[in-house]
Amino acid sequence: MLIATFVAAIDPGWSLALSCLAVFVALELFVANVVEPKVYGHSSGLSPLAVIVSALFWGALWGPVGLLLSTPLTLCPVVAGRHVRALEPVTILLGKCRT
Repeated sequence: MLIATFVAAIDPGWSLALSCLAVFVALELFVANVVEPKVYGHSSGLSPLAVIVSALFWGALWGPVGLLLSTPLTLCPVVAGRHVRALEPVTILLGKCRT
């Protein structure tokens, strides 16, 4: 956002500032919705879809604190499902497939 403000200050037209802002928004959306769930899912054992759904659920429930705690709060039942037979469906739904 700061770079778009800087470009708007030095460029006489709005086209460069708007294109800079559009690139920033597109890159941020791609990284937040594609790259981060794959990386977080790979390192934690959660499926990428489970990372997104848990962030939406816990974020809607608790706001910013829920967003920060969404992966650990979802990972706890998944890990418990690997060790407790009654919670195995949670691991099947949210965990990453092991091959």
